[in-house]
Amino acid sequence: MCAVAGTAMLTACVDHDYDLSKDIDLTVTLGGNELTLPTSSTDVYTMAQILDLDPENSSIKPVETQGQYGLNKGDYVLTQTGDPSESTVSIDAVNLSDITGSTVKTMLDPFVVVAGMPEIAVNTGNIITTTSISDKNVTPDIRTLTWIGTDCEMILSVHYNSDDFNGNAIIKKGTVIKFDESWKVEIADDATRSFAHMANDHTLEFTNDKTVSKSGKNLQIRLNVPAFDLANLPAGQGLTSYPDAPGHFLLDSDIVFNGQIAIATEHITSGVANLELVTETAIPMAKILEVRGTVDPDITINPTSFNITDVPDFLSEPGNNLDVENPQLYFTVENTSPVPVTINAKITAHDNGGNLHTVGIGANYGTTPIYVDANATTNICVCRTGNAVGDNLKIITVPTLSDLLVTVPDKIEITDIDAKADQSKEVTIALNEENHPHVYAFNASYDAVIPLAFGENLKFTYETTDEDWGEDLEKYNFDRVNISLNVSNTAPLNMKPIIDALDSDGQVINDVTATIDGIAKAGSLTQPTNSTLKAVLKSTGPNLKNLDGIRIRFEASSDAACAGQALNEAQALRFTEIRISISGGVTIDLND
Repeated sequence: MCAVAGTAMLTACVDHDYDLSKDIDLTVTLGGNELTLPTSSTDVYTMAQILDLDPENSSIKPVETQGQYGLNKGDYVLTQTGDPSESTVSIDAVNLSDITGSTVKTMLDPFVVVAGMPEIAVNTGNIITTTSISDKNVTPDIRTLTWIGTDCEMILSVHYNSDDFNGNAIIKKGTVIKFDESWKVEIADDATRSFAHMANDHTLEFTNDKTVSKSGKNLQIRLNVPAFDLANLPAGQGLTSYPDAPGHFLLDSDIVFNGQIAIATEHITSGVANLELVTETAIPMAKILEVRGTVDPDITINPTSFNITDVPDFLSEPGNNLDVENPQLYFTVENTSPVPVTINAKITAHDNGGNLHTVGIGANYGTTPIYVDANATTNICVCRTGNAVGDNLKIITVPTLSDLLVTVPDKIEITDIDAKADQSKEVTIALNEENHPHVYAFNASYDAVIPLAFGENLKFTYETTDEDWGEDLEKYNFDRVNISLNVSNTAPLNMKPIIDALDSDGQVINDVTATIDGIAKAGSLTQPTNSTLKAVLKSTGPNLKNLDGIRIRFEASSDAACAGQALNEAQALRFTEIRISISGGVTIDLND
């Protein structure tokens, strides 16, 4: 560009209104060793012009409002949204399939007639029936149990047998039926409530006398057991779980009947009556509807990807080391289940050279565990420095995260996502039934927020060319161009220029050496820097006649002073005090 300016000045000195004959040799050699052109300056060359982004399609955009993403207005940030994942969490209800009760026959003490007593009562002592509830096919989604909520029906039946008594026996008020203290028992029907109540969760007490008939006319006590406390069971009972295999459930319990049985003496025909009291326990069905313990349901989070579009070539070239200061990946996870979840995953970047860069996140990869809260929406930010903007963020610091962005990739993928229920925490969760569904949402969304702010190890190359000088220079012969200029820089980039001379085919001219001294030092919008650059193009052949343009490569770098400052659309370069001198004898051919 500077050489073009010089040749234009020379061209302006020729008056083409004169009609000079073609036979006259108009080749002119200017005397002296050097021709110096007037000092000039360029317009401001902004970062917006350098990046030249498509505002509709580029993943890189300037921040629109002050403070957005914690950045200044105009700061450049790469933002992209990944495909969301929608899934559910549920554990099916467990039908306990192997249930047995028992029948106990107890010979009561003889009922002996005592003169003047219309009724005779005897103590039953402890009459014990047993129940066993078991299953060998409990889903491995349930790992341990300390409590279960159930749909469990139970029927206690009482009658008597006797060869010498045919009247009614009476279960006296105050008689109790005691269940295991781990049981929570409720009366199931009004008929039972008419003569009994629950003194506590595991003791039924008769509140009125109740008639009991001989066999065939059983008294039925109907109960429900909505819950079992399994925290302090004997060894071998409760749930025994096996990795990736069905668990085994066993619950053996005793039911104790204790009270008094009375009969009317008027029905005793031989002075004494003998009764065998028959107590029977039956559990027609039992289903686990809710559990407290540790669980391991299947939790699926689908892989996702971010396609990064319309990025300047110089930011995505292989060989870059962008050293992005603080890339951030945001995960928003909606978990309506009561199950806290830990997550491990791999993040892989695909650059345009076919290279893969992978970083693992989560405890399995040595980072802070990624923990999704139960019954909540959890906001997670995976970032390099630990600094992020957002409400109620769980920040996962991954110092190697910038390895994904050695150069701006074409795509970032999040794969191998392993979501597991936290096995260190007990939870209470309702199980899923067809008629009473309990299915919980587990949805994830993803956003990448990558400010274009760089660390101290930044390295990339920005290249530009200025060509088609041939038409301007074909009339001139000279062997050296000296250029000096001042660079005003408000971008946080140190830029070292390297210059090559090009011929009309765009190839480097081997017999032209191009050197440039100096570096455009990094600055800022509030503190621009001014640097002086000096360039020399010198022919080692006859002259610079074949010069058709130049290629300038700026090797961009950072340092401690400017690390962490974002690129901003208002940042710019401006070249001032451009001084160009042409030396080595200048010959102008005016024949054409």
